[in-house]
Amino acid sequence: MSLHEVLKTLHITAVIIWIGTMFLAPIVAVRLADERSALQKFRAMSGMLMALSIVAALGFGMATAAFAGWFGQPWVHAKLALAVVLAAIHGVISGQLRRLTTDPAYRPPRWLAWLPAAILVLVVATVFIAVAKPF
Repeated sequence: MSLHEVLKTLHITAVIIWIGTMFLAPIVAVRLADERSALQKFRAMSGMLMALSIVAALGFGMATAAFAGWFGQPWVHAKLALAVVLAAIHGVISGQLRRLTTDPAYRPPRWLAWLPAAILVLVVATVFIAVAKPF
């Protein structure tokens, strides 16, 4: 197995953990909004998973692109732009979880329930760009 294959495998694994946790977090936040202690436990576990996996996903992704010499390719810039949008959504989710667990009067906003659909669309677009390399 080459270094490129190892980096790509680690990148994909980290992305699966990151996106899976990020996809689940808004659903759990909406469902457990009235159960603060359960939500606090979920936040502690998912926060660490999301933080470690986002760093690993972006790090291994950048290392893979650098190793393969892809940084001059337009599709890599498009994929990286979508990754930045996903990272911003990650920040929004983390902020919502923090607010839900620290402010007893705070209710989850309605749009939080729609974030998994947005994440799914962005992930499909990112995978399409990575596989098809359309530009």
